[in-house]
Amino acid sequence: MPTPSYQEASALAGEFEILREEVLAKFEQVYAHLNALEARMESLAEEKAEIVSGIITCEIGIGDDIPVGGAGNEPPAEKPPNNQSPPAAKGAGGSDPTSLTCSLEGVASVVEDPEDQMGMVPFAESAWTYPVVIGLVRAGVVEAIFAVVLLLVNLFMQMAFMVIILSPDFLPGDIADQIDFAKQWRRSVAHDHQNLDLAATSLASRVCNGDGALIVSTRQATLLENIDNYIGLATDAFEPEFFQPGVLLSVLCILLWSLCVYKELRSIVHAFEAVRRVPRSATTVLHENVLLSLSRGRYKVLKATYVLRTFIAVALLMSGIRWLAQTTSITELMLNAVALNAILDVDEFLGFSSQGSPR
Repeated sequence: MPTPSYQEASALAGEFEILREEVLAKFEQVYAHLNALEARMESLAEEKAEIVSGIITCEIGIGDDIPVGGAGNEPPAEKPPNNQSPPAAKGAGGSDPTSLTCSLEGVASVVEDPEDQMGMVPFAESAWTYPVVIGLVRAGVVEAIFAVVLLLVNLFMQMAFMVIILSPDFLPGDIADQIDFAKQWRRSVAHDHQNLDLAATSLASRVCNGDGALIVSTRQATLLENIDNYIGLATDAFEPEFFQPGVLLSVLCILLWSLCVYKELRSIVHAFEAVRRVPRSATTVLHENVLLSLSRGRYKVLKATYVLRTFIAVALLMSGIRWLAQTTSITELMLNAVALNAILDVDEFLGFSSQGSPR
């Protein structure tokens, strides 16, 4: 085994020292974030304890000089003889002269109400997050302008994709029209004697048998091949089998696309719920990457952004389902499903690629 030289050992030791310093620096950052989070949780716990202690009210009733009758003009009660103990006067709590009555109304709702639980909701690294952080982080004017441009580009791209997919020219032709064209083709040129080959085989027979040497009627041959593959029909068969791969794949692609849009809508709802619970103030305050308060103008901009995201997601869901349902090629089904998911992730791609913009 070769022994490393002194220079190599020194270089390795230097690299190890640099790596150790980087690890320690990262650990110190994590430790600082944990301390800040712990302090935040302790302050929240103290605030909740103050709320609970303010709600719990205790009333102590002493029964020696408290009249039981209740009216001021009634005579006082007669004193009992010396050999009998005085009757216990009813205070605020019942028969005990030093009774303690604690009103616990609302305590359960404060302590155990699941809606009152607080948690950290992180914003995704997306172009839609720029309205939250623009003007709050340490970024120059050029970077802020670049972030606004990326936000507008993201909006334009998703709106353009939505309009293109919803347009009737983009969708494939109706299968009923294609069937009518195929019937006309069969009545006209499919059995014409001028289209017979040297073996006297008609053009319709060559198309139905999947002849790869065809130079005419290739559109009809492609349509028939796509139909056979979609329903799982063999070349020499007349009835499809029970298992139809095209139908199953179409259902799976539509389900996958629906789940992708559901994930987008769920993230929109969570982000809006988090922003809605942030206190309003004259200015927006961001401290240690935590949004403490939100200005009313920025809140309105964020609401408009979430409404626009919801509209785009729902429109893409409807147009995508229609597009996938009208696709007759199995290969194009998979490609179309991946393309739709890529359209939905344009904002994340732009947010990840903007290395100089605020995040």
